[in-house]
Amino acid sequence: MLKRFGKVVLPFLFLLLFVIFLFGGSGISGSNGGSSKPELSTEAEQNAWEIWSLLKEKGWTEEAIAGLLGNIDQETGGTFVADTNEIGGGGGYGLIQWTPKSVLLNHLELSDISGDYKTIKTQVEIIDWELSGVGRGYIPTSAYPYSGEEYKQLTDLKKAATAYEVNRERPRDPHPERQELAQKWYDLFHGASSPPSSGGDNTATGWKKKAIELAYADVGKTYPTGWNAEGECIKAVQRWINSGGGRFGVGGVRSGYINSGAKEVSKNEVQAGDVMQYESIISPDSFSTGVHTLLITGVNGDGTFKIVESNNPGGSGLVSATENWTPRPPANFRTVYWRFP
Repeated sequence: MLKRFGKVVLPFLFLLLFVIFLFGGSGISGSNGGSSKPELSTEAEQNAWEIWSLLKEKGWTEEAIAGLLGNIDQETGGTFVADTNEIGGGGGYGLIQWTPKSVLLNHLELSDISGDYKTIKTQVEIIDWELSGVGRGYIPTSAYPYSGEEYKQLTDLKKAATAYEVNRERPRDPHPERQELAQKWYDLFHGASSPPSSGGDNTATGWKKKAIELAYADVGKTYPTGWNAEGECIKAVQRWINSGGGRFGVGGVRSGYINSGAKEVSKNEVQAGDVMQYESIISPDSFSTGVHTLLITGVNGDGTFKIVESNNPGGSGLVSATENWTPRPPANFRTVYWRFP
């Protein structure tokens, strides 16, 4: 019996191990990767994922969503920030650069969609609404004769990218590069069904706990403003961190963090004690109008933050706290999160 067992079963076991090695085990379990989630390292990826998730819920194909993302990528300069004015002052606004901005506001009223027009969620609702009827900005062409509802079900992402460009964006010059951008987002999000974590660690310890306590002790106070004055936003955050026992040294808007050994983290990794910085997309290290710095004191379950900041509104030198804060960088700025060691 033992000899026969070895002759029959052992070859079978070797064959089974070979199959597992060849297919990495996925074919055995029947998993198709649908429960995985993408690793998101930037705010742009977080924003793009939000758009992807919202439209998946509405029944759009992944290819159609990717085609839209390829367009939004270029229209927003790669930021995917909803509250974005056209770079160069051309009058466009938002994820798809409605031109003029009043088109978006008019469609918000006509659609009876409720919500803040500056947010991704509301603008995605408008984008979906525009494709759900006739005469709403999306116009089928002879080259791409798909209705809005047909667009939502396209299964060729490159065709979808160009169809949305031609039928909705209608730029002066063609942009075939949007097909490659669509492919990039498809490759990142394809098959992912779990949203990224929006909750960070609220348990600040050591010097970060002390820095947060010092920040809250300043709430309601006003300080002098002006170049290098303690009421300026970045000087206030430096004061709280350094007085708490951390080290936030001098430097530019970006180099100051790097020189201090801070590490840039993604939005979904943010923890209490991290710092938020608005930095210029064009000149990241410059103290240009629009730069703002604040201390994150907590992370809420809905993705908003608890914060303490100084000099908002600008020139006031006032230290204030907000319990449900959402980043809204000015046009041509992006949100960066920094963690000090």
